[in-house]
Amino acid sequence: SAQTTTAIVVQWSRMALQNLQKKRKREESNISSAGVDNKRKSSKSDSTTRKTTSPSDINALFCTLKKEQVEHQVALQSLMRALKCRPGDIGLAGIKDMKAITYQFCTLRNVDMKRAQRPIFDERVNLSNFVPVQNFLLDRGRLLGNQFEITLRNLRQMERLEEDDGPSSWKERAVPVRSSHLDTMVDRVAKHGFINYYGEQRVGDAGQTEFVGVRAFDV
Repeated sequence: SAQTTTAIVVQWSRMALQNLQKKRKREESNISSAGVDNKRKSSKSDSTTRKTTSPSDINALFCTLKKEQVEHQVALQSLMRALKCRPGDIGLAGIKDMKAITYQFCTLRNVDMKRAQRPIFDERVNLSNFVPVQNFLLDRGRLLGNQFEITLRNLRQMERLEEDDGPSSWKERAVPVRSSHLDTMVDRVAKHGFINYYGEQRVGDAGQTEFVGVRAFDV
């Protein structure tokens, strides 16, 4: 049922957050241990102790993930098979819709350029724009926002046919939308917004209740 599904999602999110916190504590512990070991080796000269990277540095690739009409977990499975990596090595800030062509930033931990450019057997999934980075990994919620480009096809508008017998005899029919009508509607949405039928995840907070109630009469 819907209630059971919601409970599972909430529980999974909490467990993911707890696992992330444990993981960060382990990484901080490893960094502290590495610092103690380096102090014990202070007898060596500066020329031998100076290194471009320390043992605690995390090497990763920052890139762009494109997927087309494919579910999030299916795309991750395709990446893991192609890159021979674990789920935790793939960093993403969020989940993109299935019924869309989506682009999002991605980090690949401990994956070199040669592995990252391997062919992905699922043609609906693609990686590009690789940039090597250190000590930077994406995780859930690490983003500023999303941008959407929506394509509308075969738009039609209602046209009223007025008869001489009065309003009771008037009829309506759907006709191809006129560009002037479309411009008017787009300008109206830009100035006044629209009713949020989709929830906060898609279009943000619904706003103040008194304004939402009044705007409902505009439809």
